Amino acid sequence: TFHVSPFFEMNYMYDWTLWRPGEKVAGSTNLKRDGKVAFNAFFEVERTSLNPLTVCYYIVRFPLYCFLIQVWIHIQALFLTIKGVEYIPHPQGSETLFSQVISHGMRPYYALKARLEEENEQRIQRKDK
Repeated sequence: TFHVSPFFEMNYMYDWTLWRPGEKVAGSTNLKRDGKVAFNAFFEVERTSLNPLTVCYYIVRFPLYCFLIQVWIHIQALFLTIKGVEYIPHPQGSETLFSQVISHGMRPYYALKARLEEENEQRIQRKDK
């Protein structure tokens, strides 16, 4: 399973395009369902050799940058959650420890959201009577 985001269901097709590397490396992906593009992402980076040693070098050299990317990703996830985009957990057995922590931390929010929606529905039903 390829679970990119907890805001996308698993029944999407990923259509990747990678351009022949030159001085830069570029690629894009279209997330498709029923033949329609639901999401597109594009990247372009300078070409460099990549191996475990250089990956470790960049992680050590740019720890704050890596941390800020993670923070920004989760801030955007919070915005999506506030907008009401449905949270779709990892398929059973494929969760990482971090995704389990996030899932447990979000339980009170979703419980409160469900309760407020139920109260609102009851209020609407009482009005209709």
